[in-house]
Amino acid sequence: MKIKVTILTTIIVLIISIISLNSLFNNKHTNTFIANIKDSKITIDSTLNLEDVSIIKVTATGNNELIPYNLIWEGTNNLTENYNYKVYKTSSPITCKDLKKCLKEEITSGTINNSNTITLVEDEFITSTPTGLTMYYYIVIDGKINKDNFNGEIKAIESEAEPNINIVAAYVEQDDGSYTKKTESFPTEGYMINEEKSVCSNGAKPIRNNNGFVVSSLTQKGTQCYLYYDIIKAKDKLLADKTVESGPVSFANVDTNDNSGKLYTAEDDFGDSYYFRGKVEDNWVKFGKDKSNNDIYWRIIRINGDGTIRLIYAGTGSSAPGTTTSATNALTSQTFNGTWTDNRFVGYQYASSSGTKRGHES
Repeated sequence: MKIKVTILTTIIVLIISIISLNSLFNNKHTNTFIANIKDSKITIDSTLNLEDVSIIKVTATGNNELIPYNLIWEGTNNLTENYNYKVYKTSSPITCKDLKKCLKEEITSGTINNSNTITLVEDEFITSTPTGLTMYYYIVIDGKINKDNFNGEIKAIESEAEPNINIVAAYVEQDDGSYTKKTESFPTEGYMINEEKSVCSNGAKPIRNNNGFVVSSLTQKGTQCYLYYDIIKAKDKLLADKTVESGPVSFANVDTNDNSGKLYTAEDDFGDSYYFRGKVEDNWVKFGKDKSNNDIYWRIIRINGDGTIRLIYAGTGSSAPGTTTSATNALTSQTFNGTWTDNRFVGYQYASSSGTKRGHES
């Protein structure tokens, strides 16, 4: 008799468990939705659990484009009562067994009514990246909803919200390397953002973009940023505008290729140096004037390992960029050394008397 009772109890427990699991499964709906917002692709992978925690995964793929969006539910709604809900957000998936105990960052709340379109989250931001940036949303519903009365999917639509970035302060580098704090006017040229020192709230990150900056991983309005501006040095400008070729280079023959837009690298006594090679037209510098008030042109030969720039004189205004450097570009036609039969005038050092003596005399 005891055995029969035990078996019967076990069967009842199994039936109840199967009914519970079936109910949970029936109230769970998984779907994928893809939206093209601006020039980026937004992928929504959602698991709508009407009895526990719903999970929405948002992935933005594109070319570092800031995307404003709303998350909505759309479908058939026959609800006869309202249900309150809360939304939590993370940048990585939560792996707790009991999700409700691990949810901390509540970003919004609302009410599910009997509308066929319900805005769950509005005016959110995400920065699309080539590999895809992902955010996670967790929705906790107060109560249990029958799927037969609430059948639809989660979608993303474009929002008209502005990012509303608050630049709290900018720290501008001075000639001595120190930084001066500014809270009103910020540099517009001659400086670049220091990505390592600059910080933003909400996990956002300022990155250089030409002479300005963009905020990567921006996901919330009201993000605050503290920016550091460094003086643009010639080396930084050159490296930012060029592709660096670091492979082996053969000097067996003269390179006559058009290597504009490229720099080659080699190690010197001070570190990594960079040099131009071949037929290039993007290494000109206009600096100074001659006695006739003509502009003086130079050509950059190399960036030395210590960051200094090596230049060679390339003529005045009559020798504009694109022309060939020749003897006519000389600074002067005056004879440098008219005597060549005495060893005093050979080499870099000179003596005032004839003979074998060289060097400076005191």
